[in-house]
Amino acid sequence: MEIRQLRHFVAAVEAGNFRKASENVHITHSALSLSIKNLESDLGVLLLRKSRKGIETTDAGEQFLSGARTILAELEDLKASLQGTVDAPTGTVRLGLPVSSNNALAAPLFKLLLETAPGIVLEIEEGNSTHLLRSCENDQLDLMITFDWEVKMDHQCEPLYIEHLYLVSAYDESIKESPSISGRSCSNLPIVFSPGTHSMRRTIEKYAFDNGLDFD
Repeated sequence: MEIRQLRHFVAAVEAGNFRKASENVHITHSALSLSIKNLESDLGVLLLRKSRKGIETTDAGEQFLSGARTILAELEDLKASLQGTVDAPTGTVRLGLPVSSNNALAAPLFKLLLETAPGIVLEIEEGNSTHLLRSCENDQLDLMITFDWEVKMDHQCEPLYIEHLYLVSAYDESIKESPSISGRSCSNLPIVFSPGTHSMRRTIEKYAFDNGLDFD
């Protein structure tokens, strides 16, 4: 198995067909096809199969894709670490941002890097906290911003800021002048969350459990 074969395989998956992939990696269609066939032969599994739209990954191919991308990213990071210096760092930084924070943080981050470290290429992955955590644990991210992080031995964590929660409800004269409202006061209100498991939901559910509340 060779590094170029990994690049050819990833290019084929991302392009969806051999013709476009061969153009992207600047080799002939037949050379790309042969490279991937040799890779499949070395691994002893079928990675790609033909579909109506072009090609698609098999179950083995989907599993291999994640590992191949990780290996290629680590090689790029290694290459960048040899080329960069303290004064002029270069390379790619993969940053995970929650959907709720991306709009506020992405543009300032790009502007800051352009001004202070133009050699850094910032790649942002947007998603909910569960998705980003999975990507981080699979070494697909270098950095991530998330809510209520559980510190682990193999991660370095730094609190950035405290985010306030705001109550949005129908007008209520009794709370008109209140600068804040307790979670207990909200127990009789319907609480609406986006579906799935995410850090914000876990935070609210933990608060309810710790305070003996049963939110609606």
